[in-house]
Amino acid sequence: MKIQVVILALIAVLLIVTVFFAFFEADMEADNRKVMTDVETIGRALQIYHDENGFYPPNSEVNSGFSDYLSFWPTPATANDCQIFPMYRYTQKNGGDNYTLEFCLTAEVQNLNRGLHVLTERGIN
Repeated sequence: MKIQVVILALIAVLLIVTVFFAFFEADMEADNRKVMTDVETIGRALQIYHDENGFYPPNSEVNSGFSDYLSFWPTPATANDCQIFPMYRYTQKNGGDNYTLEFCLTAEVQNLNRGLHVLTERGIN
């Protein structure tokens, strides 16, 4: 009888651990999908701004005068474990001819590896 209780307890612990890790992985996947959605949204807004103005917005404008193109500057999900890079970092390049938008993924998404990535007017590098 004692062996059966121990076996049942071990099975219960293994099941709880499996469910916990499955939940954690699903949460991380959702966070990374949000990052990709944010990056795509920012990229479209930057392209519209460029099409209408002939240049990409200055760094100072993306958090203030950019609202006609992007209602708010998104931030990555709080569960994002890229503490060294917890935000989307926009930089105007070459007087507005180009830009970079740096972002971090905590897992592989859309054939992009975990880690730091850069969106430019030509796509994601």
